[in-house]
Parts: sequence; structure tokens; C-alpha cells
Amino acid sequence: MRGGVKSVKVGKEILRGDTAHPGKVWGKVRVFPNPQPPSQLAALKHGEILVTSKLDPDHNPYLFDKDKEGKVLRTKEGLTVSKVLGIITDEGGRLSHGAVVGREMLRVPTIVGTSPENATKHLKTGDVVVLDADQGRVYEYLGGGEAVEEKVAKYEKLGLRLSIQTIILLKETTLKGEE
Repeated sequence: MRGGVKSVKVGKEILRGDTAHPGKVWGKVRVFPNPQPPSQLAALKHGEILVTSKLDPDHNPYLFDKDKEGKVLRTKEGLTVSKVLGIITDEGGRLSHGAVVGREMLRVPTIVGTSPENATKHLKTGDVVVLDADQGRVYEYLGGGEAVEEKVAKYEKLGLRLSIQTIILLKETTLKGEE
């Protein structure tokens, strides 16, 4: 046990790609094989892992958390606040738009270039996976870490939303492999 949170159990490897931004998280995926028009991405929910063929600049407005008036949330340093927990793309390399967005704009674990395996063909919306962007791998999620989900749900019931960076930190503690 670490901090009262049971470690997440990781299953077999599902996909490989290139690391664009390191980090480890687990969560539900939302798959957009070809997000055209970009407004399809409006269906993304706070805290999901985005799986798509590729990202274009037109997709950016749908990746940021917004306040009740629709304004993009920013940290006190002026950085944009992510809506997604992580990004997995079929196409692209370390300098692709998806890589730059994950690394420099959202600062979330990001894997690009999962071809020829194609994340959009292997994963379905609602699947829960472990995204290990440190190693450029996606694994089956076999359970654990329920206390993190309960904590997030408790805050949301109070009308509060934890930032994606806070959720990433909470989830990373469950992936340390310590029981």
C-alpha cells in the first residue's frame, strides 16, 4: 500500500508508440478515429484519455478545460488547463502537432505514432487502459486505484473539479508497483 491507495494492476501490452511527453496514468479512453469536423471532440469528458488518428490545430479548443462562461481556464502562470488525462495517436512523430500539444500545451502523458497497430482500431470508447508514456506503451488495466476515483467523485459532488495535473499525480502514485 502507498498512502492508502492500492496499486493498479497492469495486464498485457496492447500498443506501442513514440513518447512525446512522459508520464503514467490510467483511465477511460474516448476514441475519435477521424475527428472531422473537429467539433466531434466536444464529446470529450474531463479526465479521459484521448485516442485519435491525429491532432490538428482545429482540434485545440476542445482539449482545454473551460469555465461556466466557456473561457479557457489558465493557471496563475498563464498556462492552459488540460481537459484530457493523456493522448494516444495513430499518426505522427515527436514533432507532430499531437506531440507538441501533449508536451507543451497540455503537459499530459502522450504517445504518438502507434501505427501499424493503430490505437483507434484496438481501443474502444470506455475501455480502461494504463498509458505508460515513459516507455511508449499502452497496457490492459486489471483493477486497483479505486480510492483515487472515489476522491475525484467526492470533489465533483461538491461542485469542485480537480485539475488534470492533480489527477495525474494521484494516479501516478498507484502505478509505482508498490503494494
